[in-house]
Amino acid sequence: MKLILIKYGELTTKKDNRKQFIKLLNKNILNKISKYNVEIKYDLSRMYIMADNNIDKIIDKLKDVFGLHSIVIAYKVDNDIELIKQEVVNILKEESFKTFKVVTKRANKKFELHSAEVNDKIGGVVLHSFDCKVDVHNPELTVNIEIRDEG
Repeated sequence: MKLILIKYGELTTKKDNRKQFIKLLNKNILNKISKYNVEIKYDLSRMYIMADNNIDKIIDKLKDVFGLHSIVIAYKVDNDIELIKQEVVNILKEESFKTFKVVTKRANKKFELHSAEVNDKIGGVVLHSFDCKVDVHNPELTVNIEIRDEG
């Protein structure tokens, strides 16, 4: 599933007010994209916006919202290495690149593979599926994977 992933900037000052700032940020985002059919979920570090369509238009609107660290188009996949491999290959079919690297962050420590093992497995399937090479220092394309509890 394709979605918009929002990473927050620094939202705390003093006294546990992070939740208050995140709720305000959510309200500001809803005001900006109210004409689009979206579902928003959030936690203390990320916000996820699921939209039926118009992702590019929604992202353009989000660029005007103060407090966002980054806006990323992401793909949600179940925590299964084979499904992750398939999704990466499907996504990269539309990309043009000669060099790449894989960077994995594993927030879900119950996932059976460590970050380096995920990098190896995904890197291997990319090498076998495309005419490319690994370049960890200056890649044309970086495949970022986050293994989280929800996928």
